[in-house]
Amino acid sequence: MTNPPAATPLPWPPPALEPIHGKLGPAITLIGLADVVLVLPILVSVGTSSPLGSLGPFGDAFWVPLATTVVGSVALLAGLQLLFRLVWNARNAARHGHAWRTVLLVAADEPRDTGFLLVGARAYATLPAGQRDTILRARRYAALLMLTAALLMPFGLGLAIVLGRLNWAGQNILWTAALILPLVLLLGGLLGSGAAGLLARAALRGVPRRPAMDPELQQRVVEWNERLQTLRADGAATAGRPGKARVFGAGAFAVVALALIAVGPVLLLAVVGTVSSIVVTIATPSFVGAQSRIAAAEVLRRYRLDPDPSVSPEAAGQALEALVWSGQAEADRPAGEPERRRTHAAPWWPADEAHRYAPGPGWADSLFVRARRRSESGYLREVAAHPAHAEFATLARAAAADIIGTRYQLPFAEGLSLMTLPLPPFRGLREGGRAHVAKAAIELADGRSRGAEQAIREVISTWFLLIDHGPTLIETLIGAMLVETGGDALEALYRATNRPREAETLAWVREAVRRGGERVAGRGMPMGHDALLRAMPAMALDTSLAAGMRWEFFGMVAAFAPCANLRSIAFGPGADYQSWLASARERLVRRPSDEALFGLMERGLFGAGRCLPLLGSLRMAGQMR
Repeated sequence: MTNPPAATPLPWPPPALEPIHGKLGPAITLIGLADVVLVLPILVSVGTSSPLGSLGPFGDAFWVPLATTVVGSVALLAGLQLLFRLVWNARNAARHGHAWRTVLLVAADEPRDTGFLLVGARAYATLPAGQRDTILRARRYAALLMLTAALLMPFGLGLAIVLGRLNWAGQNILWTAALILPLVLLLGGLLGSGAAGLLARAALRGVPRRPAMDPELQQRVVEWNERLQTLRADGAATAGRPGKARVFGAGAFAVVALALIAVGPVLLLAVVGTVSSIVVTIATPSFVGAQSRIAAAEVLRRYRLDPDPSVSPEAAGQALEALVWSGQAEADRPAGEPERRRTHAAPWWPADEAHRYAPGPGWADSLFVRARRRSESGYLREVAAHPAHAEFATLARAAAADIIGTRYQLPFAEGLSLMTLPLPPFRGLREGGRAHVAKAAIELADGRSRGAEQAIREVISTWFLLIDHGPTLIETLIGAMLVETGGDALEALYRATNRPREAETLAWVREAVRRGGERVAGRGMPMGHDALLRAMPAMALDTSLAAGMRWEFFGMVAAFAPCANLRSIAFGPGADYQSWLASARERLVRRPSDEALFGLMERGLFGAGRCLPLLGSLRMAGQMR
């Protein structure tokens, strides 16, 4: 074949294709940069394993995926907008008669020399047609491969997230679709582009390029195609069949659909995951104070009464519920709770003088003094005569208590969840504990010092039962607080019975333990929200901790493991979570009522396993106020 003279080159870019000339490369570059910013952090978060309950591989910097997702999404949408405009202009060119190969060659013509390659003009005049065709094919396929790689990366990530949430695919598709396959395609595109560049540079050898001609639009399209056929009679570089405008139009709308699939699921995942992490970190309480208070109470365990095997857990649970609801009207009790065997509607502290006996510094000592005064002993005797005092004798001798089984109607109602599970008002416990100390003061005023000490030890024993078997952290903390009340009363009793050495020794030991607990508070505890969340699964299984604290940890992990990090949100908590559930059931469940509570917590805060980032501790804190 004879190359055409340089004086009459083929007009390039062809008519109607000027708007897309060399525009594919910038679009691919922008989309590729967006892929790096958008996909890689999400891929690391979703595709790598993290400890159960943790915030993910970024830890306390959980906001990083959201930030990169926002920036990457903006860049990706900008790149897809360029691609959409390119494809839409290609649609218009196809309506004028251009073939798809011509459109692709023009769009991928960043070097601005494809027109010379087609006809063997200028610097390519000495290249055989076969070599020029090889360069053109390499450019065409390289552009297609790199474009496919750039589009597949975010599309594969979004598709994998959607399929994972629908349980239609596992995590393996994530790495394959979002990274491995795009990298293979990118490598192929880079090799093709590199080969084409080497061949082109070898031909150019420093020959300066001149700008292409700019002919008229619609009237020259047919003439241009005819000239190409004339100049390349061998047909090797023909433009192919005429392009179909509807195909390019469909391609433009496919770009829009791709934007929705690539950006929508990823952005939604990042937003939900970040909001979940934020609320988790805000609502996760510090357990340092709780542990210190429980540890300070332990020094008084030696004063606990010996348990009586004849007191069953059910009987102890009924006695505790009778105390909880003492002084409460029947109408205040939530609907659906089991009928109480014993009720005590009268208030512990009659309202006419209750304000005079409000707890404060030296409160226990003042009771023992007031109980001896005729002007005040009458009121305290009324408090000491409350029929609910008999419940303390039952609880103090109990080895265990079935609190859940006697508090709620089991099995739990179908629509009940942790967020709607009613918690009783614990004011009856606090007032009852102080009233039993008042009973001890009356016992001493009547000359029964052993009876007074017995009453105080009943207070201490009852609240240790609550510490050891309470199913909620609030009950554990109330138990620890009231054990301290019993300790204050015991010191006051020693002082009132002329046993100052015992009072001083007990006070010294309690203060030393309290100060020691404050000094070491937090040592050994995980630092940071992510570290605490990582430690919670193991702490829920730690039998050395109070039962209420372990149940609290279990409830948190059960609620947040499905939504603590992006991987769990996308694909679920996985096999580690199921294994942990089995271990938690073995450590926590001791009776059928525990199994019912375990199942309720396992269903999540809202009873449907939904990934909603709210902590039961917020509700608990409201009850403590």
